[in-house]
Amino acid sequence: MQLFDYSALRMARISAHITQSEAAKTVGVTPTTLSNWENGISDIPASKLNQLMELYQAEPQDFFIRKDERKIRDDQ
Repeated sequence: MQLFDYSALRMARISAHITQSEAAKTVGVTPTTLSNWENGISDIPASKLNQLMELYQAEPQDFFIRKDERKIRDDQ
């Protein structure tokens, strides 16, 4: 089972050297909405996730963690 890693959105954006405002404008949302996605406050629509993956030049697996990896992270 894989789980979405919301914090990976922020990491991918930062790695791509894109500000929150730039990313939000590119995908047509407010910076607050993008922040809510990055913090797991609200779910991200698949279409917007696809846009962000393209913008960040990221792969789908960059945003998911396996259940067994989550257990390891929680134990640390």
